This record gives sequence, C-alpha cells and structure tokens, in this order.
Amino acid sequence: MAINVHAGETRRDAGDRGEQASRRKEFHSTFMMTGLRMAGKLLGLAKTLVIATWFGTSGALDAFWVSYMLPQLMPGLILGVVSTAFIPSFMRSAANGRENVDWRGLNTLFTLVGITVITLALLVVLGRDAIVTVMAPGLPDDVHALAARFMAIMAIAVLLFGINAMLSAVLQATHRFGVMSLESVITNVVIIAGAVLFADTLGVLGLVYSVIAGFGLHMLLLLWANRDLILHKLRPAFDFSHGDFRGSAGHMLPLLVGYFGSVGITIIDRMFISTLDPGAISIMVYAGMIALLPMEVFGLAVLTAFYPSLSKDHANGDVLAMREAHVRGLRLLLFVILPAAAGLVMASDAIVSLLFERGAFSDEAGRLTALTMAALAVGLPVRAINYFNFRVFHARREPWTAVSVGLFGVCVNVLLDMLFIGPFGIVGIAAATSIAMIASAALSTRLLEHRQKAGIVRPMLRPAGKLLLMMLALVAVAGLLLHLLDGLPLRLPEWQLMLMRLGVFLPAGLAFLAAGYLLRFEEVHTLLKLLRRRVTLQGSA
Repeated sequence: MAINVHAGETRRDAGDRGEQASRRKEFHSTFMMTGLRMAGKLLGLAKTLVIATWFGTSGALDAFWVSYMLPQLMPGLILGVVSTAFIPSFMRSAANGRENVDWRGLNTLFTLVGITVITLALLVVLGRDAIVTVMAPGLPDDVHALAARFMAIMAIAVLLFGINAMLSAVLQATHRFGVMSLESVITNVVIIAGAVLFADTLGVLGLVYSVIAGFGLHMLLLLWANRDLILHKLRPAFDFSHGDFRGSAGHMLPLLVGYFGSVGITIIDRMFISTLDPGAISIMVYAGMIALLPMEVFGLAVLTAFYPSLSKDHANGDVLAMREAHVRGLRLLLFVILPAAAGLVMASDAIVSLLFERGAFSDEAGRLTALTMAALAVGLPVRAINYFNFRVFHARREPWTAVSVGLFGVCVNVLLDMLFIGPFGIVGIAAATSIAMIASAALSTRLLEHRQKAGIVRPMLRPAGKLLLMMLALVAVAGLLLHLLDGLPLRLPEWQLMLMRLGVFLPAGLAFLAAGYLLRFEEVHTLLKLLRRRVTLQGSA
C-alpha cells in the first residue's frame, strides 16, 4: 500500500511539474509573440515613413497601395482559417502521440488548400482589372492600368502566403511560434530595404518585388523550421473520406462565414459613418488604429499560444484541464488588456494630441478622435473575453456556435448604430461596438458554461477581484499624478506636456504590478520569475 501511495504522489508531482512547465511555456510564448508583433507594427510604421520619404505621393504609389491590399488582407484570412481548422484535427489525431499521427487526412486538407490558393492566384491575374475597379473605382486610366499590372505580379504573393499559412499552422500545432511570428518583421524589413536600394532603378516596381521577396524569405525560414515533416510526412494526398480531412474541411466554411461577418460589420459601420460630416471615416480609422492595438499585438498572441492546448485538452476529453487553460488564458489576457484599456481611456487626449494634432488636423477632429478612441477602448476587455471564448468553441469543434454568437453581436451592433448615430455621432458608433461586444461576451460565456458542464465564471471571480484592486491602484496613482501635473505652472511646448502626461502611466503601471505582487496574482509572480531567470542567464553568460 505504501508503494502505491508513493507512486500516486510521484504521478501527482510529475503532473504538477508538467502543468507548471505548460504554464511557463504559454506565458513565454505569449510575450515572445507580443514582442515580435510589436516589432512588426513599429517596422510597418517605419516602412510607411520610408516609402513616403523616397516616393512622396504619386499615381504610381497609389497603384502600389491598391495592389498591396492583397498582402494586407489575405494572410490573416488564409492563416486564420487554415490554422483554426487544422489544429483541432491534428490534436485529435495526435492524442496517442505525435509519432502516431495519420497524416493522410491532414495532407488532403493541405492539398485542397494548395489547389485553392493556386486557383485564387490565377483568378487574381485574370480578374486584375475588375479587382482594381472594386478596390479603387476612381483611379485615372493610367494609374488603373499600373495598379492592374502590379496586382498581377502580387498574385505570386498569394501563392507564397498560402504555402506560409500551411507551414505556420503546423508550427502552431507543435507549439513553435517564433518563426511564424516573424512574418511582419521580415516583410517590412525587406520592403524598407527594397525602397532604399531600388528606388532609383526600379521605382515603385521595386516595392512590389520587395513584397514578394519578403514573403519568399519568410517561406524559406518556415520550410527550414518544418524540414523534418516535409521530408517524412507532408505529401500530396486525396483521401477525402478521411475523418481528419472531413472534420477540418467542415470547420472551414463557418470560419469563412465568421471572417466575412467581421468584415461586414466594418463595412456597415463605414456606411453609417459616411452619412456624417466629411472626415468622420478618417477619425474612426485613426481611433481604431490606436484603440485596438493592444488586442492586435498582445491579444492575438494569447489566442495563438493557448489554442493548441485547448484543442489538445478537448481531443483528450479532459474537460477540467480545458477549463483550467481557459481560465489561465482569460486571466493572462485581462492582466494586460485591462490596464491598457484604462491607459487609453485616461490618456486619449494626450495620445491623439501627440500623434495627430498637427498640420490640417483640427482641434475638433482631435477631440472627436480622442472620444472615439476612448469609447472603443472601454470595450477592449470584453472583446478579449469574447475572442478567447470563440477560440474555445473552435477547439471544441463547434465553429457554428462561434459564428452564431458573432452574428448576434453584428445584429446588436447594427441596432445600436441606428439608435446612437443621431444623438452621439461617430462616438455613438464606437460605443455601439463596445456594447455589442459586451452582449456577445455574455452570451458566449453563458453558452460555454452550459456546453462544458464546467463553469468558468466562478473560477474567475477571485482573480477578477484581484485585478479590480490592481486597477484601482493604477487609476488612483495615474489620476493623482495627472491632477498634480495639471496644477503645475509649466510653460513647455505642447508635445512635451503630452509626453509628461503619458509618463505618469509608468509609475501607475508599477503600482498595478506592486498591487498584484502583494495580492499574489499569479501572472505577476510568473513575470518576475521570468525576468529573474533572464537576468541570471545574462549574468552567467
């Protein structure tokens, strides 16, 4: 009996160590991807500035930006659909060990995706004039012809990011996120280099070739990262009756519906906004670009890092482990998104003034942009919860439930758009988006609690209470420092005053972390351990 007890304790200890290792891996992967995504965003800004410096404004550059919409839109669509559909099937097939995975069904999926991407590239070449007409109907004839020429060349990029999407999906499923997260870093660096090196010889055409070269370089890295699978596992296949293929293929249709639904609500919002004063659409673009940045950079990193674990737990039938991963993911999301949202709301005026208020950007436009940004930022935490819940539905192979909740949110959003646009204008449109996210998050959470038979609200109450106290510390320190700063008789340029106002969020953030440390909030201690380990490794090196 003693031996059995000892063996049971050993298994529990091993299980605890494995769970702790899994948590550290998710935490490390999340912040690694966050860093790479932020680097990609900054390089994207640098790319825009370099292009503006070397090429200014011209019809040829307009033609480039029209053709560049394909590389901007297609990677997210193809990678999102392929990886979200592929990973649950892979995890189910790998439930008895990755060495036992039957690749026939998954290879059939990749073969179908490959054929689809080739067909799509051919359609881009053949329909380039029509595509340019839809994207930019008002172009002069010579610019339209140049954009169509660029669009045909960009069809090569469609092939490349189709291959990249499949290779990235495999890396996600095997918890290797580094190389796949380098996409925006690599492409932006190559485009910047192309703009500098080929501006005099090739002109704007050099930018087109640079885009293709960036995707090509990333493809080479992905091929190298997947070299063992490519040599031994990945092969063309046509086993359309295989369960893994049928499950993944059936998953793709609702994903496409959901993607076009999310694009549709953006179009509908633009339709309402277009009835307002001139410049309203630009205000929404500027406000959304800043307000949604935490979700685009950090939130997507969390969704990507946790999705394989959620899919694996569902494939193993481990409801409690899936619930634990769900709670960990929400906790980590809110740990960053909540203070980011508070900072965006409290510093909206300073951010807009510092970034936009110059030249033809009026004070009234700045005021509306700040209010719109704050209204969008208020909804960031529930947006994070809702998107994570969607990933759980997809991991559970219930994509139509996620789509249904998303379409419910679209309906609420449209209804509120109609109610709010009259009295509140563009700020009402932004508020409608946030309120619709609240409704969708409440519905998706309720449905998950019912489907999983394992509640997620109750396990979140304690960490949510701690986060609330941590947020009170952040808001109190930031509010006090802003009040003191407003009372000082400073005679400085406006941009320096705005920088000082933004600077108060550094001590406020430290107060947030200090409160988390005192309250023993798990993510704060994990972050400190990670930093100590990095410092120790650098010191020993």
